[in-house]
Amino acid sequence: MQNAYQLYQVSVPSFVVITDVSADDAAEPEFIISNEATGKHFSANRLTVQFLDAVKRTGSLRAAAAEVGLLEPHFKAVMAQLRKAGVVIELGQTAEAPAPKAPVESKLISLRSDLINAAPLARRLDPLGRFLFSGIGYVAWFVAVLAAVTQLIENSDKVLFSLRQIPQQGLQSLILLVLLYAGVKAIHEIGHALAYRRFCLRAGFDPGPIRMGIAVFAMTPFPFTDVTGAWRLRSRFERVMIGAGGMYIETWLIAILTSIWAHVQAGPAQSLILQVAVISGAMTLAFNLNPAIKLDGYYMLTDAIRRPNLAQRGSLAARSWLARRLGAALPAPDPFDLGYWTLAYLYRWTIFAGIFWLAYRVDPNVGYGVLAVSAMMLIVRPAMATTRFLKTQTLKPVRLIASGLVTAALLAALFVPLPDRVLVPAHYLHHETRFIEPPETARLIGSDSMLVLDNPALLEERVTLRLRRIALENTIRSVSATAAEKARLQGDIDQLIAVEHELEARLARLRIPLPETAVWTPMAADTLEGAWVVAASDPLGALSEPVAPFLRLRVPQSALQRGLVLSQDTAVQARALHDPDCQIEATLRTSLAQATILQDRALLNAAPAQAQCVQGLPSGTAFMVRITAPDKTLFARARTAASRLLQDRLPVNVAALN
Repeated sequence: MQNAYQLYQVSVPSFVVITDVSADDAAEPEFIISNEATGKHFSANRLTVQFLDAVKRTGSLRAAAAEVGLLEPHFKAVMAQLRKAGVVIELGQTAEAPAPKAPVESKLISLRSDLINAAPLARRLDPLGRFLFSGIGYVAWFVAVLAAVTQLIENSDKVLFSLRQIPQQGLQSLILLVLLYAGVKAIHEIGHALAYRRFCLRAGFDPGPIRMGIAVFAMTPFPFTDVTGAWRLRSRFERVMIGAGGMYIETWLIAILTSIWAHVQAGPAQSLILQVAVISGAMTLAFNLNPAIKLDGYYMLTDAIRRPNLAQRGSLAARSWLARRLGAALPAPDPFDLGYWTLAYLYRWTIFAGIFWLAYRVDPNVGYGVLAVSAMMLIVRPAMATTRFLKTQTLKPVRLIASGLVTAALLAALFVPLPDRVLVPAHYLHHETRFIEPPETARLIGSDSMLVLDNPALLEERVTLRLRRIALENTIRSVSATAAEKARLQGDIDQLIAVEHELEARLARLRIPLPETAVWTPMAADTLEGAWVVAASDPLGALSEPVAPFLRLRVPQSALQRGLVLSQDTAVQARALHDPDCQIEATLRTSLAQATILQDRALLNAAPAQAQCVQGLPSGTAFMVRITAPDKTLFARARTAASRLLQDRLPVNVAALN
């Protein structure tokens, strides 16, 4: 006890203010202790306030602790908070231990810099604040926002068109868009300052300086306004409105911009106004209103439910939950705090995953740097803090050893090669189907055994060519023709013969036989018989001709990247989807290098073994084919899956896969 309660004298400065913020129906009183010199505020219970009053009267920590019955463990916790906020000054202590430095990776992710005191600006705009934060102002806001939403819904097609233009805009337009968005966010922060000043004056408090600056979280800049003095207000509604003041002012501005957009002539200016309004509204809902990170939504939630320091409560609840699982004699954590921590932790992973993806797309090396920082912030640092907390608890050795073994086994399992099998879709085919399209502009004449396309122009051209060739041949036979003339004429004849052969081939393509063994499925031919059809128009029909049965595999690019062996004579296993008992073996007839590529899939053919269950199956029956892949660890599989998410779905590059 002698070490905990120092013998030197202490005092409480006059600029330390204690404010009762207890709700009328609160079972226990709640206070806010404020250091008006530094602007630091924190929540306190009745015992802490009684201890602070005793310190004022006695000037002794030991006497004050004895008077209120503060035990040593609680005394240490209370004093740590009071010292940190500068509420208690210990006489004789000329220097204070420097505050612990933030981790290096934390500085890279989260920075904060005060820039200006917004109190003078808020004082000049006080008339505007009195109107906005009044009953009439709230009603006017509701009407303005409702009108803006109605206009956006009624012109949804124009909204989508303007947003689609953003990636196509030039650099100058994008810079102007960013500057306007930054201006909207500056007005957002002024909204916090106006709300803070308005409600502090209404409660009889001096708002004092209102610090504004720039904070960087997850490599993204955010303006901020320090209004922690709002904790002194008894009204939860007023504290929530201070937290919502930025979004409240911003939605006013968005409503005004939307009204301007609806009455401005179509053009770049109209699109720019809409882009700023929609992007600001979307970012407000996605980030500012989200309580999972310490932005407006977080402080609104903590004020509304009267749970200050919810993030710290959640972290403590998570550590307590883990310590209880390991046998520590701790009270059960609050389910709400634990649930909040879980959702906030998952949300942080989502945010950092998105940042990693964007950084990787710019430069993989930058992406890996972001990944390292994220791992330190979300895994290593929390693990170190949890370890320090667990060292202060009495844990059951059996549970501790068991949990360590399970954790080690799970980590080891990530690097143990496991059998890998890839399932790809396939179809059992015994007919090859091709679509018949008109090769020439011609008149369609159908029959049972032949599909004829009649083109009189081609027939006339063939007759003309033949007559010209005959005339030239007769000239060559003439006695009067010289040797040079005969050679030139023979060259012309050869050219006419080549053109005639090409014409004959074109005419042959206009006569499409329909064998009795084939299945003809008419499509456009049913309605166009006797009519003229245009080259490369809709298919006239589908002609399915019998072939030796085979399986056509559709191997996706994601499967190809798993190191499949896809050479000729590779054995695979196939199972009919409609009949799980119908399982057959097949052998690849085409290798990957010979495969037909269709978008991001490779089409391979496999010859199935003879089996009773496939006899009589219709052509096109769906099968699932299992292909053996090299054994892989879970870590390797996760890395392959991640690589698919980090790059565009490009066409299959067979050469790179071989």
